[in-house]
This record gives sequence, C-alpha cells and structure tokens, in this order.
Amino acid sequence: MPATTRSRGKQSHLDDFTTPANEDRSSPKQLKSKSEARKSKEAKAESDTASSKKRKTNDTTASRTPPQKQAKLTLSPPAKNTKPAHRDDGPAIQINRAPVLDLWASVVTHFMYPSLEWKTCLSAGSAISTLCAISKGKAIGTIDASDDNESKDREREERKKKEGELNEIDVMGFKLKLKDGLVLVSGKPKAENEAAQKKKFGDEQYERVKSLMEECLQSWKGDEEELSGKAFKMYEKFRPHVASGQQGWGRKGELEPDRIRETVSK
Repeated sequence: MPATTRSRGKQSHLDDFTTPANEDRSSPKQLKSKSEARKSKEAKAESDTASSKKRKTNDTTASRTPPQKQAKLTLSPPAKNTKPAHRDDGPAIQINRAPVLDLWASVVTHFMYPSLEWKTCLSAGSAISTLCAISKGKAIGTIDASDDNESKDREREERKKKEGELNEIDVMGFKLKLKDGLVLVSGKPKAENEAAQKKKFGDEQYERVKSLMEECLQSWKGDEEELSGKAFKMYEKFRPHVASGQQGWGRKGELEPDRIRETVSK
C-alpha cells in the first residue's frame, strides 16, 4: 500500500478559513451598540407608522364631517356684542323751564318750516312759552283768571276776523297767526328776544343746547307732522325737574343734555 503524507487527523476545509456572510466579526461592545441602534430604528419606524395611521384617521374623519360642523371646529366663536360708547353731551344746566320751552319750540318751528326766518321761529317759540305760562299760572292760581264778558267776546270775534286772512302755522298743537314775520298773541305781535335767551342759558350753553336739539330733530326728517304731535310731550320728559304747583313756579332745575338726545332721537 503506497505511503501517504496526509494525516489521519481532522482535515481542514475552506469553510474553516472564511466567515459566513451573515456572521458579524464585531467586538461585543460594537455588537451591543449596533443592537441598540437597530432597536431605536425599529422603535422610530413603529412611531412613524402610528403617526401616519393617526393622520390618516383624522383626515378621514374630517372628510366625513359636514361642512357646517367643520366650520364650527375651525372658526373661533364670534365676539360678544358690545354696547356703543355713551356719548356725553355736556354737564347739566341750572335753568328754569320757560327758556327751555322757548328754545325748543323755536327749533321745532324752524325744523317744520325751514323757509321761515329764524326771527319768526323765535317769535313762535316765545309765543308758545308765553301761552303755556299763562295757562299754567291760571291753573295753579298764580295768575288770576278774569271772567269773560260780552265786551271781551266781541273783541275776540273781531280779532279772529282780522286774523282770518293771515298766514297760520301749526306747531306742537298750537295754531299761530303770523303778521309781518311775527306771531300774534292776543292780537299783538310777540317780538323775539334771543339775547335774553342767551343770557338765561349762558352764550356757550345756549349754542350747545340749540345745536343738540337741531341735530336730534334730523332723525324726524319726513315725519314732521308726527313730530309736531309729540314735541310737547318730549319737552315734558326732558325739561328741568322742579317741585309741582306754586312751589316750582319760576324755580330752576337741572336740564340734562343727554336726556334731550335720549328723548328726541328716533
């Protein structure tokens, strides 16, 4: 039998000198680091997958939500209604009632009859104030109410005939006759006296109240007849407050400009 040089011991194979492709030669520490990195990567992948599913679910829910409900979800609630800021028309004015009625009636006359001169409107205001003062004085006993007699009745009838052809205006329930640009009271022309009015108010306060009244009346444009029927009641609401009866006769009270606006403006 021929001699052989090969040992009978365990023979070496090529596989003993090569490393399998899937076998890592890294050290234990490196292997641990790679393992942790792999776990972190897997965890991130799972998180991304979950987020993707959540977004998809939200998108699906939103697409199924009616447009009205979507608007409710996205729009902020409307702001609460707030009241307009209070307009301050100035401090109260200490004054008695007669000049207030005088000015108010003058301004109303001018608003209703814009073609009339301002002096005629002032005459109308003064006439209305005088007629009211006489009526009030008789009612509370401050002015004696004289008994009618035949002589006065004849005078009134004659005056009516003479005034029958005169122009007439109707203001605040008063039918006023005009002659030469002035209103007649008991057959006599009632002269205007704006200077006296301004003195009672004070020049600045007179102009302020007059402008306020004129401004508020603009809301009645086109409803002049309705205004005429309500104007005296308006005055009774905003006029200065004084004691009733003889105690308040000629006394001063507070005229509040804000109350004029509140009462007159539509």
